[in-house]
Amino acid sequence: MNKSTPPEKRKGTGWLATTLSVMAAGFGVQSQEALERDFEKGSVFQFVVAGLIGTLVFIFAVYLMVQWVLSGT
Repeated sequence: MNKSTPPEKRKGTGWLATTLSVMAAGFGVQSQEALERDFEKGSVFQFVVAGLIGTLVFIFAVYLMVQWVLSGT
């Protein structure tokens, strides 16, 4: 499909949409419309990779905050 194809007719979801869906789901604010889009057009591979990267970023952020707090004492 080319760029002139309407977005709703394109195959799959992009990495940005996948990342935003994973972040919204992580916070528990995923909309029903986005959930249905993800299940209809999303790739499992994209969601697994985005979930793993999101988890690693979260763990690293918590680690940095703990180190920052402990260095202040």
